[in-house]
Amino acid sequence: MNGAWVDNTGDNLTWHDFFRYATAESFFVDQSESYWLQYWDANDLLALLDTWQRGDISQVFHQRGLEKALQGIRARVLLMPSNTDPLFKIEESKIEMSLLPRGELSVINSLWGHFDVVFISRRIAELLN
Repeated sequence: MNGAWVDNTGDNLTWHDFFRYATAESFFVDQSESYWLQYWDANDLLALLDTWQRGDISQVFHQRGLEKALQGIRARVLLMPSNTDPLFKIEESKIEMSLLPRGELSVINSLWGHFDVVFISRRIAELLN
């Protein structure tokens, strides 16, 4: 997983230039070992996994299903899947967006995925303005 990222100055940065890691994989391994394992209690991680496994909005609105639950959301929603995310697929976000009355899809086309804070911050600011 090698790649580049354009920062807010327009400079093209690689994983090595920005974080001093040779690859994205080495970054994620180091971060998980130095941050998640050091600062998170095991029960916190279990609670996070439980939320991912059981977080089911189809149970909202008297258990009328996912389609009805998404159609019932009145807030503006910005779906931001990354083209490099193995968990949250763009195709699934497109389906969800089609059911959201005020949904907008903005794909993060970056090796950095949800670490691309410049792109994400810009899109959130656009949504809120």
